[in-house]
Amino acid sequence: MKKLPTPTFDLLNYQVFIHSIGALIGLIYGFVDSHIWSPAETYFLVMSLVLLDFCTGILYAYKSKGYCEIKAQRVIFTMLAYTSLLFYTFQFSKAGGVMPLLTHIVFVPMVAVTMISLVKNFRLLGWINRDLAFTINQKLDSKIKEDALNVNPAASEPVLPTVN
Repeated sequence: MKKLPTPTFDLLNYQVFIHSIGALIGLIYGFVDSHIWSPAETYFLVMSLVLLDFCTGILYAYKSKGYCEIKAQRVIFTMLAYTSLLFYTFQFSKAGGVMPLLTHIVFVPMVAVTMISLVKNFRLLGWINRDLAFTINQKLDSKIKEDALNVNPAASEPVLPTVN
């Protein structure tokens, strides 16, 4: 009977693998930063919040025996919708000084909705108590209203060059 060769650790293959992973991460980061949203860290933060909200929602669904595969597929559509909305917003704001506040008008509600849903899931799972969840939601609502009132449209108007 023939003996199978035992796999050996090849340092060159390991280095190629590590460099390929690093190049892939750099490629994704560069694409997001130049085409979808800049700085890319904020995009990855929003997607992390969406995934955390999804995981806590699925955990609660398992806990309450209400899991459904359709609900699990919603995270993909949410992430695609958020990505496309951020992409178009970023492209419109890059096109010129047409709508400088457009990025904030889109980004803040996106984060606020995800945070409110996350707090609700934490409360339903029993990780935070009802009073703390109510306080956090109140503070989020008041901060959103305060930011909406403090928008100064005159400061965001583009300055057009004059010809002498």
